[in-house]
Amino acid sequence: MRYLFFFCTFLFAIQNAAISQTKGWVVLTGSTKNFNNQVEVQDMSEMSDLLLPDADRFFVPDAEGHFKVKFKLASPNYFRMGRNILYLSPGDSLVMFVDYNNPKLASFSGTHSRENEYLRETPFPKGGSFLEAGTKIKSTVDSSVMAVEEAADQRTASLAGYTDVSKEFTKLETARIKADLINSLLDIRPYFPMRRKLSKDSTDAFQKNFEQTIAPYTAKHNKNFIDPQFLKIAVYRDVIDELVANEKNPSKNLQQVKDWIAARDMAQQLKRASDRESKMKFEPTIAALGNDSYRVALSNTLNKVLQLSNGDMAFDFAAMDADGKTSQLSNLKGKLIYVDLWATWCGPCLQEMPAYEKLKESYKDNPSISFISLSIDDNKDAWKKNMQQRNAQGFQWIVDRAKLQPYNIMSIPRSILVDKDFHIVEMNAALPSSKNISTTLNLLLK
Repeated sequence: MRYLFFFCTFLFAIQNAAISQTKGWVVLTGSTKNFNNQVEVQDMSEMSDLLLPDADRFFVPDAEGHFKVKFKLASPNYFRMGRNILYLSPGDSLVMFVDYNNPKLASFSGTHSRENEYLRETPFPKGGSFLEAGTKIKSTVDSSVMAVEEAADQRTASLAGYTDVSKEFTKLETARIKADLINSLLDIRPYFPMRRKLSKDSTDAFQKNFEQTIAPYTAKHNKNFIDPQFLKIAVYRDVIDELVANEKNPSKNLQQVKDWIAARDMAQQLKRASDRESKMKFEPTIAALGNDSYRVALSNTLNKVLQLSNGDMAFDFAAMDADGKTSQLSNLKGKLIYVDLWATWCGPCLQEMPAYEKLKESYKDNPSISFISLSIDDNKDAWKKNMQQRNAQGFQWIVDRAKLQPYNIMSIPRSILVDKDFHIVEMNAALPSSKNISTTLNLLLK
């Protein structure tokens, strides 16, 4: 049945290819497996660190996992869908199968399918790249380094077999291998003591001497590796601070990379700002940025985060409760509202859950305050199962994250505090485990 679907969607993709080519559209069709309800084709370029998420690249597969998503693209770029890295160009029309649990099972047909076949084996930077979450750690640092370099050589050999891809793609992926290698070397630091089960004293000694131990290896690979073109590779951005810190020769490339680092740091601060005055302080700094692209991106982000700030009327939204009924945030107007945002896949959120329950329990006899446990899970079944396991009580809601865009939910756990007049007290309120949260709530209740 799946092959018949692929044949039909492949014909559909061919029909759309001519339109896509002239208008710069990307058309992706196919099927997914083991995804939650909502899927994002996530921008992985350096601009994604400066901008807020784009709702145009979200889609919901049908009951059998089939999907179609279409979006504009100005130039070739990397994206991520589940755990698969994609390389897409304007005019691409791809038919694909993607399994969230196993990126190596992905299949592609259509334009630039070969590039995306190669990317199925892309190492995961947050797992230490070639260290594979520490499983490749050996008995010594030297042997661990050798294992990492061997893995990088194997990846290079694999890339050499893809002779039918563009020179630009080969150049970028060669840079990715080198960045993954550097990332792996640096991540020996946390993984080695853990995997070798070193004592506290041995770990302390290892950490103290690590930079001196690893420096000869990183120096060999850091050399002549500053290039703003490579910023579109996520793992390159993960090691860019290390590269810049060790670069001794000033150059135009180095300055352009430093410009991006400054814009990245500014974006991180801007996205965390809650009150309008703090956000507006970024305006002159953004205007002074020398890079036009970064200036436009940060101006766009500033305009979006200014849509809602502390003191503004809260943005109302509809969510579903445990019985499948729709509830509005505004239904609780007249009370102090504490919203705890979480998801079943968020480890830190689950760690906060006992503190949230304890906080909620301490105000159970106070009718002037309401606590909302608001999940942004895409998988409603996982959410319901978690609630049943915890025997969760009170307001248990779930919402499509896209409906919360004015709140700029970039990360969780996160809490939002709304006063009885339905104005935002704090966009980024203290978490349930915070020592001062009760003091804050008590003052507001008075």
